[in-house]
Amino acid sequence: MLFLLSYKSEVVVNFLNEVRIIEGISVSYSVEPSPLGTAGALQHACDMLASEFLIINGDSYLDMNYIEFMDRFRGSGLDAMMTVYDNASNTDVANNVKVGKDGLLLQYQKGRQEDQLTHVDAGVLAIKRNVVVELIPSGRVCSLEDEVYPKLIAAGRFGSYLTRQRFYDIGTPARLREFEEVMKK
Repeated sequence: MLFLLSYKSEVVVNFLNEVRIIEGISVSYSVEPSPLGTAGALQHACDMLASEFLIINGDSYLDMNYIEFMDRFRGSGLDAMMTVYDNASNTDVANNVKVGKDGLLLQYQKGRQEDQLTHVDAGVLAIKRNVVVELIPSGRVCSLEDEVYPKLIAAGRFGSYLTRQRFYDIGTPARLREFEEVMKK
């Protein structure tokens, strides 16, 4: 398990050094010298990445079958695959993905609600290391959402994995409280 860290990294590093996450899982981390963005952080850790790997957002929780997801990704031949949720139960997170009938991502738009966007990014991405090597410039701030996703979508190399499992965005105090209540149940 690799943690990509920047802001207050020492807090996370100290925590990781004090606890055992899961028996048999090694934990390592990459600390950015300054914030490099979602893609820049991957490029900074490029030498530590496997040929294919999962990215799990640190402010999301999704209880799903990760093995099935990776099997689907490996069988697809695509360069990346995003978990998407149809948002029918309204997660208070705006839809930001348009998925085609073939399951390929057609559009990703963060921050603006548009009617044609049908799903929401559920916070788990499978990606090949060659995407990091070929599409992410080294040593500068770079965004997966703004710079890498559009290239993968345009090339027809970005698939979706529909999860029916409700995901939780815990990136705001209100959403964190909602998630805490769910976990208590």
